[in-house]
Formats: sequence, structure tokens, C-alpha cells
Amino acid sequence: GGQVTLTATQPVWLRIYDADGQRLFEKEMAAGERYDVPMDAKGPMINVGRPESLQVTVNGSNVPALGPAGRAIKDVPVSAEALMVRGDEPQAGATTAP
Repeated sequence: GGQVTLTATQPVWLRIYDADGQRLFEKEMAAGERYDVPMDAKGPMINVGRPESLQVTVNGSNVPALGPAGRAIKDVPVSAEALMVRGDEPQAGATTAP
């Protein structure tokens, strides 16, 4: 587990909801505004129009962007567990040492 924090780097609209479709958070965040995903949320997911406008951290450590710049994303898991697994996977276009 861990605390997932979303911080807007520029104005950005987003919605956070749980596995049951219950809305946890929905608004346009101003640059510098942050939202802590409830640690007890069941299967939290995000919809965001510009994922490059969010800095995502788990327990204060940065994780890779939720999606490519300029492309809206939907139904992307944002639990600490899901984000840490994503962080361990090679990203598209990334190279790994042999």
C-alpha cells in the first residue's frame, strides 16, 4: 500500500472513482493543487484529459506518467499497488540494460 498523491502541474480536469463507479473526486485542479487518493478506496481509477499535467507520487516518490502527453486516459488504476507495478515495467520507447 501507500499514499498516492496527484499534483497538478498546470490546470487539469480529472475524475477519480472506485471499482463500484462511486465518484471520489471530480474537478478542474489548479496548478499546484493536490489530491490524496483515499488509502482505503476500493480499486481507485482515474479519467484525465491531459495526464502529462499531473505529477503522481506514492509515499512521496515519483512514478511514471499515467499516459502519453496529449492523449486522454480512462479507467487507469491509481492504487499504490497498481502504480508501483507500472513503475517496475519498462515504458514504451525505454531501453533497458542487458
